Amino acid sequence: MFCRYLFYCYFNALELAPTFIKMDIEGAELKALCGAEKTIKKYAPKLYVCAYHRNEDLFSLPLKIWELSPDYKIFFRHSKYIPAWESNFYCKI
Repeated sequence: MFCRYLFYCYFNALELAPTFIKMDIEGAELKALCGAEKTIKKYAPKLYVCAYHRNEDLFSLPLKIWELSPDYKIFFRHSKYIPAWESNFYCKI
């Protein structure tokens, strides 16, 4: 809780508006979206959110993003990389 508060205060004190948030945090993307709720609602930054760590992320992440702002346009991309793969959401207003 303290870290979230510090992050929010830091941006407010510097009068900086985040324009892009990238999330590739090994399955904690939904928790990060919840933690960044005020920032996302206030600034509507572009979002890059990984969706391949947990099966339910394919459904829960876009629903959460639309809950934060129904104006977001959400794009999905699945890329094949050897030896793995990536599935990501790209979001913008």
